[in-house]
Amino acid sequence: MKKTNEAKSAAGVKRTNTSTNTQKTGTASRKRRRSRLVPLKLAALSAGCLAAGAAALYTEVVTTAVARRKNKVMDLLVSRALSDVSTEQQTTEESVRIMDSLPTEETSIVNRDGLTLKGHWLHTESPRRMLIMVHGWHGGWKSDFGVSAPFYRDCGSEVLYVEQRCHGESEGKLISYGIRERFDVLDWIEYARSVHPELPLYLCGISMGAATVLMCAGDPIADKVTAIIADCGYTSPAEIISSSISGLMGKATDVTMAAVNLNCKLREGFDFDEYSTLIAMEKDTEIPVFFIHGDEDDFVPVRMSMENYMACCAPCEILIVHGANHGTSYLVDTDTYQKRTLAFFDKWDDRLKG
Repeated sequence: MKKTNEAKSAAGVKRTNTSTNTQKTGTASRKRRRSRLVPLKLAALSAGCLAAGAAALYTEVVTTAVARRKNKVMDLLVSRALSDVSTEQQTTEESVRIMDSLPTEETSIVNRDGLTLKGHWLHTESPRRMLIMVHGWHGGWKSDFGVSAPFYRDCGSEVLYVEQRCHGESEGKLISYGIRERFDVLDWIEYARSVHPELPLYLCGISMGAATVLMCAGDPIADKVTAIIADCGYTSPAEIISSSISGLMGKATDVTMAAVNLNCKLREGFDFDEYSTLIAMEKDTEIPVFFIHGDEDDFVPVRMSMENYMACCAPCEILIVHGANHGTSYLVDTDTYQKRTLAFFDKWDDRLKG
């Protein structure tokens, strides 16, 4: 009986030792597996961080290209996209030279966002009307309007050239393609009205400036603004930005646009889908609009002005200039441009009188 008990005890000890050894072996095996997984996890984490960093960098580059002040990144991309940079540079230099030869007066306002915005008056003797002129994306009041400035002055127009936010000497961190800028123009309207309350007031813009003044028409300003002249404006910020990215950096994907939108939303509280020229045109039932566009525009397609024209619920007309590229309609067919503009003034100067 004693031997039997001793045998059982020995067997129990043996089983216990075997179980302990098995546990030790399993623990060691798990430790080896975990030790092999650590480098893999670290590699995956590093790859994830690199991917996130690359995505953030790409988003910032795209945002810089399309929504920040004119910069070296944008200049490089544009120089690659344009077929004849030298001709555009010569036109810009000539426009600036003409504007510099004219006597202008600097002014400024503080807008509703607290930004200081610069403007420049070009006075005329015995003015018949007043124009607020709004330049385009990465453009300027001299480069965009210098060539046409003598014409507007000589036909009796008191002209206020404004510098859009995030351009020139005006403050601002991001360009919103008219979404925020339209409120700046509304502030300029109040200022201009305080200076010349008796004059008919026209909003005039080129490219992004055209889209900006068209977006203003969606606000209740029909009792303040006589009419609008929009030269080569686009249909919506989202559409033109997508088109611009595609032209400058390759195809713009939905992910790219979503990332840029999110970046702008986080930084400045807006996104490019929240408003459009087409929405404003459907709201405008009173303010007459004169649309102008070149049929060889390779930056803002001429179909965009056609779409704006078709969407406009107010009295409107359109001039398509054959052979004109982006923003060059005045240069390509100066005579027709001037005649149609003067006829538009004559037709609507008295709209708000009596």
